[in-house]
Amino acid sequence: MANSFDSLFSDNKELSKGALNNTANEKPFHAYIETKKTEENFSDITVFSEDQQSDAIHRYSWLKELYRLNIKAFTQNSLKDPISQIQIILGGHAPNWRTLIRWHKSYQNSGRKLISLVPKKSSGNNTLRLSNIADELLQKAMNRLLSVERPSIADGHKYLEELIYLHNKNTGTKLVAPSYESVRRKFNAITPYDKKLAFEGKAKAKQEFNKVGMILKTSRALECVEVDHTPLDLFVIDEVSNLPLGRPYLTVFKDRHTKSITGYYIGFEPPSIVSVGYGLKNTILPKAWMKTDFPDIKKEWSAYGIPEQLVVDNGSEFWSGGFVNMCLELNIDIKQNPVRKPWLKPSVERFFGTLNRSLFTSTPGKSFSNIFEREDYDPQKYAVLTLAVLKEVLAVWVVEIYQHAPNSRKTDIPELNWNKACEKFPPLKFEGSESKLDFYMGNLHKSTLRKEGITFKYLRYHSDELALIRANLGDHKIQYKYLSDDLSYIYVLNNEEQKYIRVPAVDVEYTENLSLWEHKVHLKYVQKYIGESFNLGDLIEARIKIRNIVEDAVSNKKTKITGKKRASRYIEKDGGYSPESLINKTESKKESDPINNDDTDWDFDDSWSVDINDS
Repeated sequence: MANSFDSLFSDNKELSKGALNNTANEKPFHAYIETKKTEENFSDITVFSEDQQSDAIHRYSWLKELYRLNIKAFTQNSLKDPISQIQIILGGHAPNWRTLIRWHKSYQNSGRKLISLVPKKSSGNNTLRLSNIADELLQKAMNRLLSVERPSIADGHKYLEELIYLHNKNTGTKLVAPSYESVRRKFNAITPYDKKLAFEGKAKAKQEFNKVGMILKTSRALECVEVDHTPLDLFVIDEVSNLPLGRPYLTVFKDRHTKSITGYYIGFEPPSIVSVGYGLKNTILPKAWMKTDFPDIKKEWSAYGIPEQLVVDNGSEFWSGGFVNMCLELNIDIKQNPVRKPWLKPSVERFFGTLNRSLFTSTPGKSFSNIFEREDYDPQKYAVLTLAVLKEVLAVWVVEIYQHAPNSRKTDIPELNWNKACEKFPPLKFEGSESKLDFYMGNLHKSTLRKEGITFKYLRYHSDELALIRANLGDHKIQYKYLSDDLSYIYVLNNEEQKYIRVPAVDVEYTENLSLWEHKVHLKYVQKYIGESFNLGDLIEARIKIRNIVEDAVSNKKTKITGKKRASRYIEKDGGYSPESLINKTESKKESDPINNDDTDWDFDDSWSVDINDS
């Protein structure tokens, strides 16, 4: 399914030379769509089969290109030339003009819901299960389509039929040839880069790929938002012990047109689906939290809304299922920036430089990017800011200084740019709730539904609705979504109603504010020191012991900075409650710590370690 998303990415934009050129008068994509408010329910394209999802994405790709051409009315005459142009971009069979009008109306009437483009009836390919031999023959057909002769998909399908016919004749088997649509989907799933590589060679493919990264002029707010991460040039200290914890990470979303910061995340969470998710939610939703968290900030931070396009690097966090699915449902294009070419993502890169120069130049604890600038300065010795203070300092700087002050050339004030741009083309606002955004961000998984419910990473989830599903269908594999930063509930697919239901964890107390990363730490501890047969009490005991080790690590002067930084990540996510409060809740007694000694050196696989040196 992952390859089906390729058609969403702006990798092959031949039309940008002509009809798709940005102009000052061009309207944003969403301006051509009639938005209708609908009752919120937890459903998205993932409730359908992969073939149905692929068909919907194919239809969406055609509509997306048509909307970019600024077509005033969908008629036979107005669609004739665009169909030919877009077919060059997307390949395969072109739908006729009546079909496109039907897709367009369905998409409009649904309030721009991707689900509206799913075929009403499955094409029947859901039951098709190719054998390994048939799959090999299909791959041969793909290789034929990628030859320099560039045969049509129809020719490729005929070639596949011939291969399967000959195989059946020679072996006596009865393999069924895949449909034309299966061949089309398989071919369209091949990335534009791989197609260019096969057709014209590495040099041409590289040249075309470089063109993708060229900086395009923008005409409106949120037309293009650049995203990137950086470790800050600053050491942060622990609030209790005042010892340095390391350098926190900053993830920034910056609007290219207005130069405004639209959202950010700061903390010890390294670049991941969690930090990207927080940053994107921060971009999409109004900044009401700012006045609550930092009441001393008096100025406005107006930037929010759904971006049309995100320019990202090739980090795995940007290509995870949850992030891609969220962008798919919100009609956000994902554009990859070429590796090691930050100048093609200039706005956010420039912001990082401005931030470090203007905010952290004289801040105690500054860590010099260039070792030759350090001389005898020791940032660990002079660090004075806690993470909480740093968050407030950054918020004040972003809102009251960066957003409201002119740049060094006196040509831009981001907040004024934003307000002016929005007068002409207001950005698209998200109509749903924060919970709906979380749902879109969920990671897909499948487990067997049994009497005790669903088990995920040793955590059980159950509800009356889930029991009813099992009563109707019995034990069976079931699809659900989990949130990496909150394991207190999951969204389970109800196939009968084609929607997801929210199912809580059975162990409510343990899963409160529990992230997947934190849970893995507990599991590794339990598996190593308690054994495979464990229960909730074991997990809570492990959580208490780990917190004690973390707190000891933070206060131990000989602990490595990396270990303290990861320990702080644990504290940051855990919400800062004490082990004693957890003991009181569970009425369990803490046993002696089998690993809390000066000779221990332990490391978890998931970038989490505390190293305690010999005293």
